[in-house]
Amino acid sequence: MKIILKENNKNLGEKGEIKMVADGYARNFLIPKKLAVQATKKSLEEREVWMKDEKKKEEKFVGQAEDLLKKLEKMDINILSKAKEDGSLFGSVKEQHIADEISKELGKDFKTKFIDLEAPLRKTGDHQVKVKLAPKKEALIKVTIKPEEA
Repeated sequence: MKIILKENNKNLGEKGEIKMVADGYARNFLIPKKLAVQATKKSLEEREVWMKDEKKKEEKFVGQAEDLLKKLEKMDINILSKAKEDGSLFGSVKEQHIADEISKELGKDFKTKFIDLEAPLRKTGDHQVKVKLAPKKEALIKVTIKPEEA
């Protein structure tokens, strides 16, 4: 059966793509879960209109992402955490801690899904953290972890 994907699916493809799948898979799984629709003449025409709208939204988002990345690169994110004398932390700094600090700086909500940490930060000092807002739109930001004063 020919279908149009309504959501990104790591096994099938990107939102809006037209794919051929087994009839049972489409009827029993994809269509009932609203992950896809059957590719009919009407749905293909609707897809064309939808794809044009999505392209405009994406261009606008990419422009906003570039502006936000420029702001983030200029920011110094400072996080206070309890630390031992050798600089190792009691616990660790994770994506949520960084997102909270960015949210405070920007004055609006910043989601953790944009922060790409390979592992939680466990030492005081300066760290480079990758922020990825869109495909091919990423930047390194400086995160400084300082020990809390007792």
